Amino acid sequence: MALRLVKRKAKNGPPPEPAGAAFLIVDAAGGVVEVGGWESLAVEAPPETLAAGRSDDPPLVRGIAAIVEAARHAALPQVRLVEVQTDKARLYALVAAPVPGGANKGRLTVTVAETGDPQASVAEGKVIRQLGHDLRTPLTSISGAVELLQSGRLGGLQPQQEKVLGLMEKGVAGMVRLIDESTAPYHNDRRLAEELGAEVEEMLGGKGGGS
Repeated sequence: MALRLVKRKAKNGPPPEPAGAAFLIVDAAGGVVEVGGWESLAVEAPPETLAAGRSDDPPLVRGIAAIVEAARHAALPQVRLVEVQTDKARLYALVAAPVPGGANKGRLTVTVAETGDPQASVAEGKVIRQLGHDLRTPLTSISGAVELLQSGRLGGLQPQQEKVLGLMEKGVAGMVRLIDESTAPYHNDRRLAEELGAEVEEMLGGKGGGS
C-alpha cells in the first residue's frame, strides 16, 4: 500500500478550485427526470436511470443508486459518504430525501457534493492515523523522561545538561506538531462522517466516477 503525503497549501497561494456539486430528481421508477451541475462532478453523461446493484455503472452512480434505494425503503432522508476509488480517491457527501406532496409521490431529490481535494483512501487513512499514534507513543515516553530529569527528583543537573534537556524537549514538541499536522486531514474525514451520522462507503471500479 502506497502512502501519499498531502502538503498543506500556502496561505498566500491561489485559492483552491471549488468542489463539484450536483442535484438529481428521481421518479418512482428510478428515472432521472431532472439533473443540474453534473458536469462539475464527472466527465460522463449523467445517468438516465438509477438501479442499485448494476455493476456496469460508474462508481459514483452506483453510490447514488444505493442511497436512493435506502431512502425509498426507509421513506426518510438518508446521508452517506461515498469514497470513489479510480485514479485518485475522492470523497462525496450524498443526501437523498423523498419529495413531499401527493403530486410528487415516489419522487426523491438527491444532492451530491465533492468534499474537497483528492485524498488518501479510507484504508490508507486508517494506516496513517495508526502510524501517527505509534510515533507519538515513544515521543510521549521521551517527554516524560525529560520532565522527570528537569524536575530534579533524580538529582541536580549541570547547566550543560539542562541545556541538552531543553533541546530534547523542543525536538519532541516539534516532532509531535509535525505528526499532528500530517495526520490531521485523515482525522477530518472520520470526524465529518461522524458529524453526518454516516459510514464511509468505498466504491471501487475502473470507470470514471469523478472528475
